[in-house]
Amino acid sequence: MSHLGPTDLRVSVSERGLRLAIEQLDCGLKIEFPVGFERAAADLLLDSVDDGVRPLAARNEPVLAYAPVAQANKFQALLYSKAGAHGVRMLPLISFDELHQLPLFSRLIIHFHWFALITSQALGEADAREKVRVFLKGLDELSARSDPLYIWTAHNVIPHDSLVPDADRALRQEIIDRCTAIHCLTEESIDRLDSEFKLDRSKIFVVGHPSYCRAYPDFAERNTARNRLGIAANDRVILGFGAIKQYKGFRILMDVFEVLAARPEAASEPWHLLIAGAGKGPDVAEIAEWASERDDVSLICEKIADEDLQYVFRASDVAVCPYNATLNSGVAILALAFGVPVVAPALPAFTELGDDSILTYEPGQDSRTIAQLVVEAVGHRGQRVDNKGFNVTHDAAAISDQFFEKIGELWAKSGKMA
Repeated sequence: MSHLGPTDLRVSVSERGLRLAIEQLDCGLKIEFPVGFERAAADLLLDSVDDGVRPLAARNEPVLAYAPVAQANKFQALLYSKAGAHGVRMLPLISFDELHQLPLFSRLIIHFHWFALITSQALGEADAREKVRVFLKGLDELSARSDPLYIWTAHNVIPHDSLVPDADRALRQEIIDRCTAIHCLTEESIDRLDSEFKLDRSKIFVVGHPSYCRAYPDFAERNTARNRLGIAANDRVILGFGAIKQYKGFRILMDVFEVLAARPEAASEPWHLLIAGAGKGPDVAEIAEWASERDDVSLICEKIADEDLQYVFRASDVAVCPYNATLNSGVAILALAFGVPVVAPALPAFTELGDDSILTYEPGQDSRTIAQLVVEAVGHRGQRVDNKGFNVTHDAAAISDQFFEKIGELWAKSGKMA
């Protein structure tokens, strides 16, 4: 019986959870899910006994429910790829609203990722704090019902485009206080979190970001990719990839490109800038106005489909990530998966990746210095694309094994082992 196929994500978590519970029990029930399913789910999942309600799903394998399901990348799919080998059952939650639907599993782990959905629609700090209060109240009710372990993966300190930073910080402190463990992707993340929050370092474990190598379609050759995007075969292509947000430094990227395009050798070896990623608002408007006056800039202001990522990266000679600040960089990791060198500031998010294909500069450097580093990266591209340092040391299967080994240790220490 399937419980994690794509169609299963279109139904409520109660239905998905019931299917998982039935599988755990090996009870062989054949069940159809009619209208009014929630009541039927409750009747089937709970046994009424003299001393109250007890969990029905009681086999030894822990259930890991994770929220929210990532829509934009493969991080979760790769991190959880070895769950079955470690005897962990997965239950995806489309949103935090599904937490209140969770069945009473006897061995439950809740794994949180991003919290932006909780406050992103708030009408100011007061409204955001009320949304945080309601979320935490629901979390505490879940704790009273199921006594789960809580884990948070620290992808960022607070959302990069947060409009209610005080509420977002308060939420994360509350999550940190409730968590059994906090998963960091780099060692530096620990110090960064410690500087922002009251932190018990004994809760923290570090398992790196998995490589995206082979996670996306990758069959298009360089010339095919450029032909598809309308870029000349002999251009030197700079890529600015990812959601178009202020912290990613697209204004710096534009300045660097103008320096390169004005160099004398650009007449015979032209540069081309490819900016690809979803965005809206004044940041996108500024880039679009600037790009509209240039023939050497391609702008794709939309989310790039998984099957089309190969064309964007295979067409590029270098990816430039001139971020103002970041805790981790999925864009750099994606570029390395496609063999594209990266130019970025010397922030731990980049330096801790430990790959020779990443060329760094001191934060605050002028555009001419960065431009020279871009020239160096493109000039050595043929040598650098053969370097598979990060993709080898952060093989997705190995990273997933490391993650679930930590989960096993946490579960054993919790005293919940059957």
